[in-house]
Amino acid sequence: VCVQMNQGDGKRLLAIKNPSSTPIRFAVWNADVPGEGAHWYDGVQNSDGSWSAVAYAKYHSQPGNYNVHVYSGTHYLGGTSFQFTKSDFGKNGWYYENGYKLYYIDNVLQTDVSDIIGPQASYVAKVNRTTCTVTIYAKDGANGYIIPVKVFACSVGMPDTPTPAGVFYTQAKYRWHELMGPSYGQYCTRIVDGVLFHSVAGGNMTSYNLSAAEYNKLGSPASHGCVRLCVRDAKWIYDNCSLGMQVIIYDNPNPGPFGKPATIKIPPTQNWDPTDPNI
Repeated sequence: VCVQMNQGDGKRLLAIKNPSSTPIRFAVWNADVPGEGAHWYDGVQNSDGSWSAVAYAKYHSQPGNYNVHVYSGTHYLGGTSFQFTKSDFGKNGWYYENGYKLYYIDNVLQTDVSDIIGPQASYVAKVNRTTCTVTIYAKDGANGYIIPVKVFACSVGMPDTPTPAGVFYTQAKYRWHELMGPSYGQYCTRIVDGVLFHSVAGGNMTSYNLSAAEYNKLGSPASHGCVRLCVRDAKWIYDNCSLGMQVIIYDNPNPGPFGKPATIKIPPTQNWDPTDPNI
């Protein structure tokens, strides 16, 4: 009985030459996990008389030392062993990459880990004026705020009314707040002076107040200096981020570890935000 390891990540070729009886089945189980049952692979006969099957990590639970027993019916013909390593199972869990702590599920980077890490005592918000993104970071102990939690598309100030760059600390929150115009925004969090995180403003303090044209500018500069967000994202900051949160406003063509999320476009006649939980 032999195992060929060069089948690519997550695969092992199992083979037995000249078995005394056929057909062949291979029982494979993790010897490091007491009580774990075997996964059975049906063998295929090859032109040289050998029988083989490919064992896949995806059919097993975790890395470890694996046993292989070969049977023809109930008759045991021999055995061997091999290892499935962590890399065979793809990326799952936390990884330190490029200065960040990132979470993967089946090789897919998770761009919202708020439910994975749960509510945090503090966050840092980084507002990228170049890419119109807001990335929220949580603290990884002594490593600092290197866990990206969520990313939002936003609208920062237009060139003649820019959002100020610098480091600030949130000062107040308002469920509704009067803005320029006058207009009214939901779930407002004051960053500095007259600059706030808030939902795209409308003409009254109801959820049916939007200008579709203004809403559809999310993801590009459009404000008089505030950081506009869809209702869902403004509410997340309002609900989860304590006053005194550090807000870093900067310029960089790189949107950050989660990239820039797609924005929602609404038809010209729609006057409500599709992310608004009040609707």
